[in-house]
Amino acid sequence: MAFEAMFQPIQIGKLTIRNRVLSTAHAEVYATDGGMTTDRYVKYYEEKAKGGIGLAICGGSSVVAIDSPQEWWSSVNLSTDRIIPHFQNLADAMHKHGAKIMIQITHMGRRSRWDGFNWPTLMSPSGVREPVHRATCKTIEPEEIWRVIGNYAAAAGRAKAGGLDGVELSAVHQHMIDQFWSPRVNKRTDEWGGSFENRMRFGLEVLKAVRKEVGPDFCVGIRLCGDEFHPDGLSHEDMKQIAKYYDDTGMLDFIGVVGSGCDTHNTLANVIPNMSYPPEPFLHLAAGIKEVVKVPVLHAQNIKDPNQATRILEGGYVDMVGMTRAHIADPHLIAKIKMGQIDQIKQCVGANYCIDRQYQGLDVLCIQNAATSREYMGLPHIIEKTSGPKRKVVIVGGGPAGMEAARVAAERGHDVTLFEKQDSLGGQISLAAKAPQRDQMAGQVAAVDGGHIGGQQHCQGLGVVPVQKMPVVPGQLVQRIQRCFQAGSQIGHADPARLCRAGAAQEVQADIGRRGAVRQHFKRQDLQVVGRQAMVLRRHTALKKAPGVLRHALQVGHSGGVRHVDAAAPLALAGQPHGQR
Repeated sequence: MAFEAMFQPIQIGKLTIRNRVLSTAHAEVYATDGGMTTDRYVKYYEEKAKGGIGLAICGGSSVVAIDSPQEWWSSVNLSTDRIIPHFQNLADAMHKHGAKIMIQITHMGRRSRWDGFNWPTLMSPSGVREPVHRATCKTIEPEEIWRVIGNYAAAAGRAKAGGLDGVELSAVHQHMIDQFWSPRVNKRTDEWGGSFENRMRFGLEVLKAVRKEVGPDFCVGIRLCGDEFHPDGLSHEDMKQIAKYYDDTGMLDFIGVVGSGCDTHNTLANVIPNMSYPPEPFLHLAAGIKEVVKVPVLHAQNIKDPNQATRILEGGYVDMVGMTRAHIADPHLIAKIKMGQIDQIKQCVGANYCIDRQYQGLDVLCIQNAATSREYMGLPHIIEKTSGPKRKVVIVGGGPAGMEAARVAAERGHDVTLFEKQDSLGGQISLAAKAPQRDQMAGQVAAVDGGHIGGQQHCQGLGVVPVQKMPVVPGQLVQRIQRCFQAGSQIGHADPARLCRAGAAQEVQADIGRRGAVRQHFKRQDLQVVGRQAMVLRRHTALKKAPGVLRHALQVGHSGGVRHVDAAAPLALAGQPHGQR
């Protein structure tokens, strides 16, 4: 089998993971019900399990106590027993598809916002403010230290009671544990600061308490950075010493490694490498830590395709590869590799739209895949053939939205013609990709390494007929479109200057789900011209402006189908079964 190294099972503690690929912990901003794992949350991760992933570690920076605020960015709240039945739903959804599920737990200490709900003052080992969030924090007192240690243990117990397969202690992004580790933050002179052993004490007591709570068979790991990249911070050699110290306790089942600290704007950029970074830029740090520990080492940073993953695993640099943003872009990545459909993988281009939204307290979405995190709305990642009539579809505009609309319509089984006035497809993305260090943006539209979402080769492989260098004069455009279809066809565009670029079918469905106003237009049988702006025109207005000309409406069904209608006919799709749209 190609990429065989990716599909080798691995033993982590008492767990057998079916392959070597995981989705590492990231903040989803979907735990909107007081920090509970909602239906949206569960379905987002279940899609990865359906797609074949071996392990998902969910809930990046999930808090163990109320004085680590989480509501302002909707992370998971493990400070209450209320989370347990929600975890059971999540665990059941993952296990029925053969995947394992863990959660990252933490107290963020100073690394949060001052206005983050519940608590007026944050805490850190020595009251030193964090440069990114700039929140004032107090020096944590010994009584509070022991209370927080107990909070970690209780949170791990809730994860176990909810049926999850393990927990990961976060000591990677300048949270409480690694705040105690770092001499640039920990200035204490008591038993919790100063010497190496004293600075390690808090993390060690957390690990002891967690292991005592969950027992020897429950999987417990820790995630740490490979180098803080600060002149006065922890170096790579320091982190190797720390990793070995905790590994030697015998209480850890795995260690996850990320390159760079995360408490300044510069180091934060390192943690989630964008398109300007080379592939796996910090792999050497993870490999250095693997040299000194006995437990499996996990690593994720800019690992996006199976060739990278295979090379890393075959080289023995780490034991599991995290393809986290790769699975945000395409949760069916593993299944597509198995089926030899590598050219159909929707590859992450490092635009970091996902993480940018997260740091604004907004839900994580993907510039490549409109269905990501909208599974709960019925948006499919795998487009099924329509059970209704096969139709002729015309799409004007060969940018990423038009190409995605063409892909979805073609996968539904319709005959698709795509018009583009330029001599190549891609639209404004093709221009954006020409900027320095922005070439990966072309992955949205170009057939790089075989083809991505909306890629030209993929569209043509589905039977999409691209018509390029089309005229933009309205009358000529209508004539060209009409020649594409048989007489009596219900297709036509009148005024391309007024026409929104044909929108991504799945994205439009999300817009429809969010905007009740659009649904009301459907009920009033108005003409809808769908594009990125989901522009809606009243039917009588459109007819007044273009009498005698066929008008066009693209309606998106819940299962990704499309339907073209004459403006003179009622827009009565709402009452039809989904499969016939």
